[in-house]
Amino acid sequence: MTWGAVELEPEVEKWLESLPTALFARAAFYVDLLARCIDEAHRLVEEEG
Repeated sequence: MTWGAVELEPEVEKWLESLPTALFARAAFYVDLLARCIDEAHRLVEEEG
């Protein structure tokens, strides 16, 4: 897993796949946002470090 990647547990992945399209899209937006925040935080630590 690289920095900025979010690894989903199997039960979370199954739950996401069971959501209606609109809710899945909303959840995917926030998962992507989380991945970007993780990546940015890692980049800042690397620069300081």
